[in-house]
Amino acid sequence: MDPEFKLPLWRNDRSVSVARGASTLFLTSLDVAAKVITNSALIVSELVANAVRHGRDPIDMGLSVHEDTLRIEVSDGGALSKPIVATSASPDQTHGRGLALVEASSERWGVESHPNDGKTVWADVKSDV
Repeated sequence: MDPEFKLPLWRNDRSVSVARGASTLFLTSLDVAAKVITNSALIVSELVANAVRHGRDPIDMGLSVHEDTLRIEVSDGGALSKPIVATSASPDQTHGRGLALVEASSERWGVESHPNDGKTVWADVKSDV
């Protein structure tokens, strides 16, 4: 059976650090390379922050390892009202770089819409587990 971890989260400011810490503990227990843990912590932080800022309850984070790939998923109950894309923010903007960081830190990423049930934003990272 492939290693898997799921965590329900509240839609508040603490959820980002809770998710980051929990994902780091899970990956450390699997002896994942430090670089993978660092990249994953960044991706988890960005995806959870977006769910807290733009989504709706319930929010759930999931991590799963299959062969040499770590899948990070963050789901929330908010409908997908427009396409989610990685954009470049201007130097004077204080936000807007999160998905560009996810794109740069992962092998691939995407969004799945769940009609009447929200959406899931996911990213795949080579895990070398």
